[in-house]
Amino acid sequence: MKSSVLIAVVVGAVALSGCGAGDDGASAPTSSDPVARQMTAAPDQDAGCPLPAAPSAGPYSAITVPVREQTPSLTTDVVLPQLEAGDQAVRDRFNSAMRASLADLSGGAANGALHAARLRCGETSRVTRIGAHVVAGVLITDHTWEGGPHPVNQIGTVVIDTGTAQPVMLPTALRDPGQAWGALATAAQSLVPADGPTLFTHTPGADDFAAWVPAPAGLTVYFPVAHARGDYYPVQLPWNRIRDLFDPAALATLSS
Repeated sequence: MKSSVLIAVVVGAVALSGCGAGDDGASAPTSSDPVARQMTAAPDQDAGCPLPAAPSAGPYSAITVPVREQTPSLTTDVVLPQLEAGDQAVRDRFNSAMRASLADLSGGAANGALHAARLRCGETSRVTRIGAHVVAGVLITDHTWEGGPHPVNQIGTVVIDTGTAQPVMLPTALRDPGQAWGALATAAQSLVPADGPTLFTHTPGADDFAAWVPAPAGLTVYFPVAHARGDYYPVQLPWNRIRDLFDPAALATLSS
């Protein structure tokens, strides 16, 4: 499930796969096609996990608001990432997008429950970044329903350019999206531990990168995987390996 342009919301338990490659990222691309810088070292169990949050670089304060609601068809007990202070237009855009994300995740089968959830790397709902030019956050829940075999993790992400108070869409931040998806997929798979999932079994595209947030260290993508792997598998791709895929102005915003 995916929402409007303000947010990325995805739900699922699909097994995906692909391949990885690598060098240390020191050399520049030798082709005019977009490429991701690669690595040769085998990733360890923490490889790809997002680094600890960098100090805030903007005038906003990050909070989480408990949401506990009961309707005839759904019990909700989650925390909602929100912003306080700073520019009102940015704050309102972010907060309303997060509320819309929760509304989207609350849909579906009747007689269910929506709870806060945790993914690999300890990823939970929170404001992930308050940068000089960007704010971002992730909403992670699990959804159970009558007759369902197991809870299903769900995710929504919000990324707002603080200069325009508008959402940032990943395809528009890339120099050439059609060429970039494959390079990003290869870089991501190379960061997965040996006993981790294969992220792609098909040609990667925009839908595979629908849930993402930026940070000074890199781009974190929540890849859909099998339920046994947690439904979503976060991988942070360091900017120094993928920067050549991005428009320079967009990169400056996202990495701030």
